[in-house]
Amino acid sequence: MQVQHQWIYLEPIFSSKDIQTQLPLESKRFRTVNRTWRLQIGNVKANPHLLTFCSNVKFTELLQESNRILDGVQKGLSVYLDLKRLAFSRFFFLFNDELLQILSQTVNPLAVQPHLKKLFEAVDHLDFEPYEPDPNEFIPV
Repeated sequence: MQVQHQWIYLEPIFSSKDIQTQLPLESKRFRTVNRTWRLQIGNVKANPHLLTFCSNVKFTELLQESNRILDGVQKGLSVYLDLKRLAFSRFFFLFNDELLQILSQTVNPLAVQPHLKKLFEAVDHLDFEPYEPDPNEFIPV
């Protein structure tokens, strides 16, 4: 059950391309567990006699190893979030899930909108406008 709980929590996080890019080692480890987990769940669906799987030593060892790997992934994720908080101290006002929501959508600046009240006092929202460059504008390189 612990593997399932961790997998359910981590799966949407590591399905984000941004998080995969920012945490390549943890992403690789999660993908390993993800393949194992999906394969085992497929085996359980094909043969729904759960007692057969629970008494299988190999199945138990796979779950224990998956749990150990997911613990490491979780620790790596926590270190990553702590580093982001040290880089921008206002992130300390957010829960891990809220910070992950922002960090997993770096290409979408609107992702920060729901969290602005926690990050900045008296800031309710930001207005984003598309950038239209002036053809006469000189941009130094």
